[in-house]
This record gives sequence, C-alpha cells and structure tokens, in this order.
Amino acid sequence: MHSARRRFLILACAAACSSAADTPALVSRIRQHMREYVAHLPDYTCRITLERSARPKARAPFEPRDRLRLEVAYTGGQELYSWPGQDRFEGGIEDLLPGHGMVSNGSYALHVRNLFLRDVAEFGPPREENCQDGPCVKLDFHIPALRSGYSLSAGTGSAPAPLVGSAWFDAASLDIVRLEVRVDEAPRAVRIAATRETTVYARARIGEVEFVVPGVSELWLRDRDGSELLNRSRFDQYHRYAGSATVSYGPAGDAPAAVAPTRICSSDQSGWRSATS
Repeated sequence: MHSARRRFLILACAAACSSAADTPALVSRIRQHMREYVAHLPDYTCRITLERSARPKARAPFEPRDRLRLEVAYTGGQELYSWPGQDRFEGGIEDLLPGHGMVSNGSYALHVRNLFLRDVAEFGPPREENCQDGPCVKLDFHIPALRSGYSLSAGTGSAPAPLVGSAWFDAASLDIVRLEVRVDEAPRAVRIAATRETTVYARARIGEVEFVVPGVSELWLRDRDGSELLNRSRFDQYHRYAGSATVSYGPAGDAPAAVAPTRICSSDQSGWRSATS
C-alpha cells in the first residue's frame, strides 16, 4: 500500500515538474512564432465596416449611432486610413474622423506588435482550452502602466494605464486566434472607467499567400457616469498594398454627418493611448 502510494506521488510529481518545465518553452515558441508572423506580414489594404452604438447605462439596450465604411492600409508597421475611393491615406483614423465619436487607431495589427515585438509584457503560464475550431492555448498577459505606452486622457488631463488581457493560439500551428486587451484599473484622474478590445482573427488570401488577419473586432468603453460606447468592426477584401495604388470598395459618400465629439481611442508606434475630447 505505502509503496503504491509512494509510486503514485513520484509519478504525479514528475508530471507536474515536466509541465512546469515545458511552460517557458511554450511561451518562447509562441513569442518566436508571432515575431515571424509580424515579420512576414505583407503591406496590405482592407475594407472596414464600422458600426458604432451607445447606451446611457449598463442595463439599457445599445442604440446605433452610425455605420461607416473605411479603408485601412497596413504598411511599414503602421495603420493608415482613408475613405473608399480616395487616393491617399491619413496617418490615423482620428485625422479622418475628428469629433465623430469613439474610434480606434492602430489596434487591429499593432496590438500584436506591442505584445510580441516589444519586451514589455509579462506573460502568465499557458493554459489549454477548447476554442471554436479545436484545441487552443490561452496566454494571459499584463503590461505595467509605466511600460505600456498607453494613457487615458480626458480634456487636458492624462495618465498612464496598465493593460491586461489574453491571447488564444491554435494548439497545433500556434497561429493567433483571438486577442483581448483591457484596461480594468483606469486612473481615477480620468473620466474613462474601463475599456475592452477583442479581435477575432481569420485566414485571408493576400496576393498569392494566405495569412492570419483580423476578421472582426469589438471595442467597448465605459464612462464613470455609467454610460457605455460600443464599436463593432468587420474586415474583408484584403489586397496587397503597393503604396501608390488606389483601392476602391464603393462610393466615397460614407462620411458621417458631424456629431458632438465624444471619445477617441488611438495609438502610436511606441504604445497606446485613449483620449476623451
């Protein structure tokens, strides 16, 4: 009896020690895979269909505000934006939509660069889960406020904010499946209470090669007065971006009528920031 129990404990310890030893190796493999993914991602353009809504409190239904179509070009590690049919891209979506409600600039591709190219994130141990298309690996992360490059601003005030979230990867290929980035503990100095951005990735052909790219994205923001904003984005019609090419997905009459400015979420190459105007 004692011999059998001792043998069981030894086997259990061996399994646990093996799992613990594999954890850093798997995180390292995921990070290396994502670095290679970013390095091989070509310059591209795609169409974004953006639906924005708001509600005065958490239990109220979201009311649609507008529906926009934009073009985004991912080139040189940056995201550029334009209206359909225009021959030039703006440096940020806030330049295209000044004072037109909540927008997100740089999130669709640059969150991945921030996490896996910059050595600023602290990763937790990977966990096995079942995703929609099969087994996957979940990796939680935390980026301290002073290293996140992300700040929340309201009016003239601004304060750095920590980022937390999770990323899911296909267990076999280690391709990214889903990414969630949150601000759970917003600085008390700003009016924004919390944010959450979730991107679900899909496969799309760009030129002759298939890549993993954003498929749908959802950006949620809660104000300290209890009101909430919600943006839902859908991505399609991926093409290679040649720099001087003009890509047109439809008429250029999608610009919204002017509304009272609300909040702007934006980013730059060094990090991320959210602002309230």
